[in-house]
Amino acid sequence: MELTLTPRQIKMMKHAIGLDTSNGKVQKNKGVFEAYRNYYSASKPVPEWQRLVAEKLATATPDSDGGIVYRMTDEGANVLSEIFEIKITL
Repeated sequence: MELTLTPRQIKMMKHAIGLDTSNGKVQKNKGVFEAYRNYYSASKPVPEWQRLVAEKLATATPDSDGGIVYRMTDEGANVLSEIFEIKITL
């Protein structure tokens, strides 16, 4: 089965790890991005993230307020690495 990510899923994954490919910072760091965070907090399940969890590209954990915290897995980071042709470390 081939994995297809939507533009929205890619944007949400980038947001979760603080990856901004529009400012050229990644290129200045020789194509390496070290995530300074890895979470996306939501008050209820987010379909795009739930699909990423099903594909093992993310995890979902309940938070103390009844919401959900999504985190990208190493496999998810590898997929983004391939898309943007950079090395992403979590």
